[in-house]
Amino acid sequence: GLLGLPARTLGCQRNLYALHPHVSDVTASLVTRLHAAGMRLNTWTVNAVPEMERLLGLDVYGIFTDDPASIARVLGRQT
Repeated sequence: GLLGLPARTLGCQRNLYALHPHVSDVTASLVTRLHAAGMRLNTWTVNAVPEMERLLGLDVYGIFTDDPASIARVLGRQT
């Protein structure tokens, strides 16, 4: 698939400016390739603090979560 992604992460293959892969598909290599292509990566559904920290360290653009209080704490913000 596009950039070596599994088919479930794709959707349409034209005019893409962001991909939204499941957290289990997000690797440093994927983030690097997307950034090099000028694309953003938003991932879902991340509820574990260590995983939030890992993804932020990879410089993902967005994290979808069921636990906004945890991501706020990870980001150093109050809710």
